[in-house]
Amino acid sequence: MGRRSRQRQRNPNPNPGRENAGWGAGYADIVKENKLFEQYYKEQGLVPEGEFEQFMEAMREPLPATIRITGYKSHAKEILHCLKDKYFKDLQELDIDGQKIEAPRPLSWYPDELAWHTNMSRKIIRKSPLLEKFHQFLVSETESGNISRQEAVSMIPPLLLKIQCFTLTWMYHFQVSMQKLYPHEGFVIANDVDNKRCYLLVHQAKRLNSPCIMVVNHDASCIPALQVVSDSKKDVLLYDRVLCDVPCSGDGTMRKNIDVWKKWTTSNSLHLHGLQLRIAVRGVEQLAVGGRMVYSTCSLNPIEDEAVIAALLEKSEGKLQSRQIMACHERLTVSMLFLGCWHRNEGLSAFPAQVINTGVKVWSRNSDGEEFGCAFRLAQEGIYTLQPYVRSRIIRVGVNDIKVLLTQENPFLSKLEEDAHAQAKQMGMGSVVLKFIPNPDNPTEPQCPIQLCGWRGKTSIRAFVPRNERLHYLRMLGVEVFRDKQGLGQKKEEGAPQEWKGVEGEKEKEEDDAAEVEKEAEPGDGIEDGSSGAENGSSSRRNVS
Repeated sequence: MGRRSRQRQRNPNPNPGRENAGWGAGYADIVKENKLFEQYYKEQGLVPEGEFEQFMEAMREPLPATIRITGYKSHAKEILHCLKDKYFKDLQELDIDGQKIEAPRPLSWYPDELAWHTNMSRKIIRKSPLLEKFHQFLVSETESGNISRQEAVSMIPPLLLKIQCFTLTWMYHFQVSMQKLYPHEGFVIANDVDNKRCYLLVHQAKRLNSPCIMVVNHDASCIPALQVVSDSKKDVLLYDRVLCDVPCSGDGTMRKNIDVWKKWTTSNSLHLHGLQLRIAVRGVEQLAVGGRMVYSTCSLNPIEDEAVIAALLEKSEGKLQSRQIMACHERLTVSMLFLGCWHRNEGLSAFPAQVINTGVKVWSRNSDGEEFGCAFRLAQEGIYTLQPYVRSRIIRVGVNDIKVLLTQENPFLSKLEEDAHAQAKQMGMGSVVLKFIPNPDNPTEPQCPIQLCGWRGKTSIRAFVPRNERLHYLRMLGVEVFRDKQGLGQKKEEGAPQEWKGVEGEKEKEEDDAAEVEKEAEPGDGIEDGSSGAENGSSSRRNVS
């Protein structure tokens, strides 16, 4: 650390002001030069004549801040509406310490205005109470899986896959978002050779609450073929889509990974070419006729890109005509990702790779379950998966009911409006689904369905919803809660109910949201305190057996 400090003293910041641009702020004082890199790429002729200096200057600029809206399609529209009407409008012509803040703009090539970019940095975003509020919104919605702060270039490969049954948008550093939730015709198998990254992927994917994701741990260059059983017959599973993201030198990430400037050599790419080709070959071997494979790296080097594809085509001897292979230069870190779309009634037979995680939690265990005849209660994580199969114990609620349920821990049944109150009174104790159906004639209300897991107690009713999801739904209802900039406590905006309980301000550290909400269960209602762990519930594995 002392050595790096002396180097920084000898090399003062030559570009004042860069430290305030993009998320990658604070590295402008590091010398971004590598003569070997410049000579190599000049000789490659990848950059048009006369534009090389402009290319190198762009490589030295930090990345802009980019966010992408995820989640189910109707909810994504509500989040976009909230961002544009509540946050982005306030960021127009904003000036902080003499620096003009660039208003967020949509990425023109990303569909439906679901991806945005700006020059705001983490440092700048905390300098104004208005930006701090916006930052807390981003943190909370990211933890809920509704927004991803993701590099724009990482959004490209999933678009090239051209998936119809669902859209792949973020796995590991990008996220899976279902454009069609039902029926579950598709399934994603994500593989990584690194066990630790597999568990990080599981942690990220859990925010999506999707039953259609399986994370496995295997060497992608020799990943085994899978067998499926359909109508009592075994067959080899071939994938409709393969995203083949290979280990690479990473010289396309210099704008973010500053160490590449010092460590880059020509040998880095040479050592990886063979492994990259083996992974690509294995991907093609498991690609169905008519399918599509996207080969992705974060390198600019033709040895890692065009040369691999050329060798792949040569090996195929013309057999890839009915399959589409696309190359993409960008930054990802997952070793290989398969997208298999097969019928829901095919479960997999013996799985030859180590399964790290699959399915989604749909139940949580009750304490004193035998006394009430309910060993389990519904879990919010799996409600959108399970709800279509729930035929009873559904309470239709309105906007005011949701506000009460999400801002009070155990409101009396009488706190509900007349219609919801009457429905709840007719039910005995146990799990309930609290369902809001949008009214297209009332555009002031959310125009997406909302479904919450609840418990009908003796005299009260409770919604079991993790903290950040509570904040998410409340924002869609026009209610905002945030910490003041000095961290002196919570503030609520106009329109929030007077009885404000059970909703915390956002925290940047990760924590178990579900356990936090469930700690104070209503006495005597048969809910086990803090029963949110996987060991206390069962997972939905409807696509695999």
